[in-house]
Amino acid sequence: MWLCSPAPIILLILKFYVDCGLMRIPLVLVSGLLSNSSLWQHQMRHLSEIASIQTISPSQNTPEKMIQAILDEAPPIFALAGHSMGGWLCLELMRTAFGVLH
Repeated sequence: MWLCSPAPIILLILKFYVDCGLMRIPLVLVSGLLSNSSLWQHQMRHLSEIASIQTISPSQNTPEKMIQAILDEAPPIFALAGHSMGGWLCLELMRTAFGVLH
């Protein structure tokens, strides 16, 4: 049985791999309402050397379904950024699924 959550250990291992250049940070970019991945072209172009970037444009009809869709599409552990409604969804993810965010 774990005496504490394994998440901090996993994050330390992930940081080691990123710092050594063995892997890039998994970064999920969440678009806002009525926008898509083209919104993130500048960030994708300039962050692609240090991050493995995935864009998500949720189109479900409730915030709860949008959050679940993001979690379903995202890697197991990831960094997160959002714009407009995507930013609000990121805040909700921070509140509800903190353990998977880097």
